[in-house]
Amino acid sequence: RKPSLSSEDLSNIDKAIQQQPDITIDEIIEKLDLPVTNETVRKAVIKMGYVYKKKSLYASERERP
Repeated sequence: RKPSLSSEDLSNIDKAIQQQPDITIDEIIEKLDLPVTNETVRKAVIKMGYVYKKKSLYASERERP
């Protein structure tokens, strides 16, 4: 079977992650206009050696003195 993502797509994904490390999978698909599912991109990102880091949400009141 032919791969869904070309080597050019993979290098573009890598560049997008390096430029914006907290980019989401859906943002990558939208930014690069990829005709694949988010699962395909997620698997490619993991194969590249990147790992997920959970975005932590916290109350803005913690920043006030």
